[in-house]
This record gives sequence, C-alpha cells and structure tokens, in this order.
Amino acid sequence: MIRFLFLLLLFIAQLSNAATVQSFGDEHFYPMVERARGQKSKNLLIAGAVLTAASYNKQYEIPLATESQHKTGEDLGAGVFSGIIIVSQFILDDDTYNSISHLRGLAYDLGFVFGMKAFLNGRWPGANYNYQPFPSAHTSIAFMTATSLTYAYGWKAAIIAYPAAAFVGYSRLGYDCSRLSDVIAGATIGAWIGRASYYESAEAAKDIRLQKNPKLSSFEVFPLFTSNQIGTVVYSTF
Repeated sequence: MIRFLFLLLLFIAQLSNAATVQSFGDEHFYPMVERARGQKSKNLLIAGAVLTAASYNKQYEIPLATESQHKTGEDLGAGVFSGIIIVSQFILDDDTYNSISHLRGLAYDLGFVFGMKAFLNGRWPGANYNYQPFPSAHTSIAFMTATSLTYAYGWKAAIIAYPAAAFVGYSRLGYDCSRLSDVIAGATIGAWIGRASYYESAEAAKDIRLQKNPKLSSFEVFPLFTSNQIGTVVYSTF
C-alpha cells in the first residue's frame, strides 16, 4: 500500500510539471491543507463527527443487500473504478487539473483512511468479514470521487455520483461489512478530502476560498444516514 501511494504521488508530480517548476508541497500539499482547514471543511467534519458519534456501536435494521449488490458496491468503492474515471478525465477532459485533483484526492484519501485503520487496529466480527472497518474505505473512496466530480463538472455529475456513493455505503451496511458509524465516518472523510484536494491550478490554490470559481464555493455535501434512510444532502448557494 505504501509503495502504491508513493507511485500515485510521483505520478501526480509528473502530470503537473510545468515550465515554472514548483515544489511538490506548494502544488499538492499546502493548498490542500489550507482548504481542509477552511470553514466549510470544518462544518462538514463537525457534522460527520456528530453523526458518527451518535451512531457508534448502535444496531439498526438495514435491509439486507444481495450478493450482487454487495459485489457492485465493492467494485465501485475499491478504488479501481475511481482510477478508471481519472484516466478517462485525463484523456477526454481538456482541463487536466480535473484529473490531477481527482488523483490527488484518491492518493490522500487512501493514505488517510488506511492510516486510521492501522492506528486504530480494531476488528468488527460481522457475519461476513472480520477486519478493521473504521472508517469504511470503500465508502470514503466513493464519496471522494463523487465530490471531486461534482466540483469539476457541477450538479449534473452530482446527481449521478452521490447516489452511487450512497449505494456503496448501503452495500457495506446491508452485507454486514461495516457498522453505520464506519460508513458515516468514511463518507465524511471522502467528501472532506474530495473538496480539499480540488483546485484548478497552482495559482488558484493560493486563494484558499477560490472565490473566482463559483463551482468550488457553491456546493456543500453532508452524509445522511438514519434508521430507515441512507443518502447524501447536497445543496448549492447562488
């Protein structure tokens, strides 16, 4: 995993190499940290933390997912599907920063989530698996991709990407792979990193609020999981 993350970050650095050479940190780390510390990011983290704490170690009656639903959700959230989208963006999208931002988000999301898993080192004795489920990596990757696509392409991407991400979360719950708190935490982290990692250029990154790009300031995303509902809340300001 560490080797894979290193290769991802190295590939990002090569993609973004321009005439004016900047350090990797100036291009891909410090701007993201500033966005991750912004007020909207804090609001998202607070909301996610409250929902995670409220649902921790509680059991909910979730409709069981079928084997087919579980397999589909697992494929969508495994990271390979996100990689296919990133490659497609790089080939088809004239704005290469959309693919670079998405790849940056995937690298940091994988590192953050699996770092938490290694640190916590817990086990969830579910009916189907016995492994560390907190936070849900599949859900986190799915929500990171959904958020990156939304910031890159607007609401048309959101109405497809977020329901798909919510389905990934359900497939983890409904197949007894994760608890509700695991899925909420994963969704929150994914949306947070997806937002923080998206900026169109190194110059735009210097303005941490990115006020010149309305697509980046108009969206807020929150995970929504209750005893009988699962989904996301997406709203836009004009």
